[in-house]
Amino acid sequence: MQVDVYSKKDCGVCTAAKKKLDIMKLPYTEYDIDYMTSVHEGWRDDGSVDAQVYLCLINNAIPMIVIDGVPFTYSGAMRFLKERK
Repeated sequence: MQVDVYSKKDCGVCTAAKKKLDIMKLPYTEYDIDYMTSVHEGWRDDGSVDAQVYLCLINNAIPMIVIDGVPFTYSGAMRFLKERK
């Protein structure tokens, strides 16, 4: 099973999601999207403006957990993983 976690710094829910995956002993790859979703020098020119717009639309969906190519919110991913066991 391939698990990817898209998270931001200082995100309590992101930390909780990674801890839960660690407890479940599920390996995962973490992707820090903080740079892509925060205002920084050159953000209008480096393509991250698209990510910022996306984040405004889905801010409550961080962290996003992708399991075998299917994106889930934190609660949806935990429910899915519990049902698989």
